Amino acid sequence: MHQTDPTFDPARATPFGSLETREVRWFATEPLPGEVAEWFTSNGRATSVERRIDSYLLSGRHDLGVKRRGRTLLEVKRRTATLGTVRLAGMSAGRMECWTKAWRPDVNETPSGSWVDVEKMVLTEKHVLEAKEGVGTCEVEIASVDAVGVSVWTLAFESDGPESLRSLVLDQAMEIFASESRRPAPFNQLTHSAGYPEWLDSMDFEAISGATSEGQLHPA
Repeated sequence: MHQTDPTFDPARATPFGSLETREVRWFATEPLPGEVAEWFTSNGRATSVERRIDSYLLSGRHDLGVKRRGRTLLEVKRRTATLGTVRLAGMSAGRMECWTKAWRPDVNETPSGSWVDVEKMVLTEKHVLEAKEGVGTCEVEIASVDAVGVSVWTLAFESDGPESLRSLVLDQAMEIFASESRRPAPFNQLTHSAGYPEWLDSMDFEAISGATSEGQLHPA
């Protein structure tokens, strides 16, 4: 199932943009509850709502993500470090990771193999921390995720900016989130901490695709 082009080397890909991030993500096994989306969009918390389809390469690697963002821009994401675990009340431990993202404009030079389309509805809240070193930002993301007939939801905290500020702004965003006294009960559904590459590898999409007409795997 996991086929990749041996000539494709993300480390040698020529990017036209790149970003260093620190992030933690959880997945549930159920569709996004309406009360979670309503809570997150109330009082102007979620400042961005985006719907898109990302196509992911099923590489079998948990430290490498290759996707066509919105089916166009090619994004290569590599995990550079795992920093331990963090906890939020009512949820399982989350794995804190460092990633490097790079973008390439030419999607015609993508690796061959099996790809899967992932439909997303992404709600985002943004935190900003300004200091003499620069500006650090942290996006809190809740997303509805649909792939080959499988519907789940995910929560993530992702920070960027100067290295000295990434952990500070992420910690700040998590503290604010944890202090919410009316956080809906379904957040206890978030039991699997993983990035998208690992979550995708945990799904048997070939078996699912054979049992449903709601989505298909496709070659590059």
